[in-house]
Amino acid sequence: MPDTQFMRCLQYDTGTRRLSERLGDIQREEGVENENDENKKLILKHEVTIHSIETFQKPKKVEDISPSSATDLTRTETEEKQRSVTKDLQIWLAQTVEKGIPMRVSEKVSNHKLTDDSFAIRDDYVCITKEMIEETELLFSSEGLPCGRGSVTLKDGTILFGNFRGGKRDGRGSIEGGRLEALGVKNIGGFYTSGNLNGRGKVEYQSGLVIEGLFVDGHMEGCVVGKCINGGDEVFIGEYLRGVPVGPCWRRLDGGGWLHGVVDKEGQFTGGDIMYIYPDLVTCLVGIFKNGIMMEARESKVNKILNPGEEDGILHVEAATP
Repeated sequence: MPDTQFMRCLQYDTGTRRLSERLGDIQREEGVENENDENKKLILKHEVTIHSIETFQKPKKVEDISPSSATDLTRTETEEKQRSVTKDLQIWLAQTVEKGIPMRVSEKVSNHKLTDDSFAIRDDYVCITKEMIEETELLFSSEGLPCGRGSVTLKDGTILFGNFRGGKRDGRGSIEGGRLEALGVKNIGGFYTSGNLNGRGKVEYQSGLVIEGLFVDGHMEGCVVGKCINGGDEVFIGEYLRGVPVGPCWRRLDGGGWLHGVVDKEGQFTGGDIMYIYPDLVTCLVGIFKNGIMMEARESKVNKILNPGEEDGILHVEAATP
């Protein structure tokens, strides 16, 4: 028998009742108390369980989120956005390089005004006269105009080839040398009508890069994709207006990295916001470039597509701000 029960027997029963009887009464009383205690514990446990369920199901308020949790959430959203941008860019570049791009001129670029066309990829020799020619094997008409199929070398060093009728080329022809040589162009070829190069044509650069596109009155126009024919990695994706690249353009270099940005009036990657994007299409160097050569730049990441959903334009991306 526990000591507490024995003491209670001595305290409440002073001899008028048998000690054993008193002990039985005390044990019965404690049994009731123990039962009540167990019931209270069950009720308390039930209340705690309900409270726990309500706490679990109740969504947290903004103020309930700790600063560290908010930072983790922001970081996760940023990473998901980054992966989405990288995936979209990867798909667009791969499809464009493989399948090309519609050659039509986008409305945005058609409204662009050129201030200087001296850097244009063009053939603007329409009618050739005897006075312009330095050397040729062709015969001349009574008016002093070359006739027949062959080539003429002009006094400025330009060489024209084609079927000449009254000084004008008709049918398939080409141009090389002269001012084009200074632009890095080896030759331009296509189909001529009354001396004007119109329709599909091809530009071959001295580097081996070949660009096929549309010509309008001797000038390359619209979106183009150029690829290297000598086994190099170089690729050019851009849009021409009156023979000059305009707007955002892309150039893949040996090793798989890309130059990207809005080109200057000469169609060169020159300016203060040009990017070199590493082959992972995430990491980039953005800053000052001159004719595609980096002068000063900072490391960043490609984090936004500026013109998503455009069907006839060139994709344009930007880097994260410092």
